Amino acid sequence: MMKYYTHVFTPEQFGILSLYLIVFKYFITICSLDVQSSVSRLYFDYKDKERKVYISTVFWFLVTICSVVLILGMFLSEKISILIYPETEDMFILTIIAAIFSVFLTFFTRILYNEQKSTILLKQSILQTTLNHGLSVIFIACSSLGLLGRLLGQTLASMLSLLYNYIVANRIGIVSISRSFQMSMLKSTLLLSMPTLLLAVQSMVFLYMDRFLIKYYIGENALGIYSFAFMLGQGLAILYEAIYQAILPDVYKKLKTDYESSLKTIHIFFKKYFVFVFVITICISYFSDVILVVISNPNYYESSKVIPYIMFGFMMGGLYKIPTLVINFHKKIWIYPIASMFSSMINLVLNILLIPILGIIGAALASFLGLFVYSSILQIYTNKYYLEKRGWWVLISYATVFIIVMGNFFMDINV
Repeated sequence: MMKYYTHVFTPEQFGILSLYLIVFKYFITICSLDVQSSVSRLYFDYKDKERKVYISTVFWFLVTICSVVLILGMFLSEKISILIYPETEDMFILTIIAAIFSVFLTFFTRILYNEQKSTILLKQSILQTTLNHGLSVIFIACSSLGLLGRLLGQTLASMLSLLYNYIVANRIGIVSISRSFQMSMLKSTLLLSMPTLLLAVQSMVFLYMDRFLIKYYIGENALGIYSFAFMLGQGLAILYEAIYQAILPDVYKKLKTDYESSLKTIHIFFKKYFVFVFVITICISYFSDVILVVISNPNYYESSKVIPYIMFGFMMGGLYKIPTLVINFHKKIWIYPIASMFSSMINLVLNILLIPILGIIGAALASFLGLFVYSSILQIYTNKYYLEKRGWWVLISYATVFIIVMGNFFMDINV
């Protein structure tokens, strides 16, 4: 569908759309307070009736938060939307609604992941993807809604996917929302989510600042080209997240029953996983020119300059998923905001220094280095839990990636 979107949207329009996708992520964080991350971990601490009470407790908490955000968002929409882009108030309100649907969709999806209902999730994923792009094309082509049509298609797809997940989960007895609410359960959930919430807030402040700086220094056209490359990277992020969610329930169960053996299995899996994501990243980076010809038009070909940095950055994001399995199991999640603060500050400073000089290449390099530092910190921290130290293997893997990316950078600036 990229070919179609690049045909109907100019790079400048893509830039505006990317800003609203960032706003969409902001509202997901605000509406959920990142409790989904806690649900994935605490879900296994409850059984039978207690688990159903726990699900209802989190559900009604999310309903309350989302209702407040929607009311405030609609009240302030005119004042906030003009800061993003003039005359986009409708897009702003629709973005809030889309974020709310996404919060509940993620909530029920996490539950289905925990129950290892892969067939249901596959059907839901196909349904959402089909509706997302199908409805978007209808609204754009037939109703001439432009960017608003793209957001409307995404919103309706999320809503219908949410209904599908809830109906199926309710029918098989996994989810049964009642009026039950336990404050103690909510407190434990919020307490466990605080570090990851701080991480999400830091990401909101720092990691997406490159888009706003590109808009300020270069303009919407460059922002659209940069954001297009980022959308390609997000395709990899979806793949990495799917792998993570698929193995998470089984890993937690095995860590509880056979801790040392499970750690060895995780380390072996990491080696294979590294080779897998490394090969994918190299292939996409090397053939980026060909890929852009296939999925876009000449207005977006400049994206090839930043694709290698962005793909390796997303690779770093995929690699740190593995140590988080061990960190989350031990509930040592305070390391996330600490690592994020350090890496985000590096990202922000480099963006401020590099974007005025190197443009979108500077932004892409800053993004990679920030994710590289964050991923490295989590790998180093996790190493203490392994009886058989794996530091050399991780060091060589990460050093290889760093050398490749920095070598590519010095070649780019010397051309």
